[in-house]
Amino acid sequence: MGNKVTPETVKATAEMIGLEIKDDEVEPVMERLQLLFTAADQFSHLTENSAELDLRFNAAWEVEQA
Repeated sequence: MGNKVTPETVKATAEMIGLEIKDDEVEPVMERLQLLFTAADQFSHLTENSAELDLRFNAAWEVEQA
């Protein structure tokens, strides 16, 4: 994925969905969107390698201990 959020992207997207965004709101929105894209990239990486994760999974972890 590797998306890079820019101020222009935030403004264009807000305009496309009919959302009015002030200039002082662009930076916080941009930072939050970048965090979301980064998290999605990291999660995507984990799910692409699910075979490796399955080898490390221990079913006993899900059993409640008496």
